[in-house]
Amino acid sequence: MAIFQSDVQKAEKIATQMSSDSEAVQKQYHMQYVRQ
Repeated sequence: MAIFQSDVQKAEKIATQMSSDSEAVQKQYHMQYVRQ
């Protein structure tokens, strides 16, 4: 059970990291679009 819990926490960490990365990418694209 403890192993499963830590795996879930890892997955959540990765998911939040990915979502924050995609947000940063979207902001970058938005800034580039505004500059043009």
